[in-house]
Amino acid sequence: MYNKLKVKSTASDKPLGAKTIKNVHMNLLAAFDKAVEQDILQKNPAERVELPKAKRYKADVYNKEEIKQLFELVKDTDLELTMHILIFLGLRRGELVALRWRHIDFEKKTANIIENAVSIKGEIIIKAPKSESGKREIKIPTNLMTLMKKAYTEYRLRKKEDKSIEDYVITQKNGLPYHPDSMTDKIKRFLNNHPEIKRIRLHDFRHTSATLMLQAGVSPKVAQKRLGHADFNTTMDIYSHVLEEMEQEAADKLDDIFSDEKPKKSKS
Repeated sequence: MYNKLKVKSTASDKPLGAKTIKNVHMNLLAAFDKAVEQDILQKNPAERVELPKAKRYKADVYNKEEIKQLFELVKDTDLELTMHILIFLGLRRGELVALRWRHIDFEKKTANIIENAVSIKGEIIIKAPKSESGKREIKIPTNLMTLMKKAYTEYRLRKKEDKSIEDYVITQKNGLPYHPDSMTDKIKRFLNNHPEIKRIRLHDFRHTSATLMLQAGVSPKVAQKRLGHADFNTTMDIYSHVLEEMEQEAADKLDDIFSDEKPKKSKS
């Protein structure tokens, strides 16, 4: 079954990655364990199955100068708020698409991430995040909050004219939420139309957010909470390339401590 899923999923007609197949496996493992407990099965048939190995993906992220360049390019466009949310909140694609104004607390300056949009056979399904850690409250930086207040005012004006408009934060021109794949395509088109800036995957904006936090001295545990990672190792995997750079910087600083010392005068 797992070999077939590598070729085509029955839900999406697309091949599944090793990580998704592992999730399927963990569900089956738990279900069969329960069947063994209840004497329905003598042994768990999923116990010794060999899973496909995941290829480690090295994220390509923006540095601070590239982020400034990106923000200049999207200024006053329909991607301005989207890009700021991706960079400063580090949301997953489905979390971005499912974010509603009712999830934003303007007094506390927080965003409650409690819904995620997934595509099943072309249809958008809004559901809770797949893990408890995915449900989280994130503090919103001041600059992003300013943009959100402006967008919220515009939303309320549109709502007065058209009561049918739903309260999604990021919407198409017709007020409807984006399909997750459409959001990916939109960002791809934008980057293709601006060859002066590096092309990265939509998910790499999340990695960029994580990298910025580490460079700013944010604790990895705090970053784990903001990103909604169930496993601390996932956070550290994202951080690995930055940690290598920071380790080199630390080594250079240790060198500097002693190279700056003046040689002592010898006693006569």
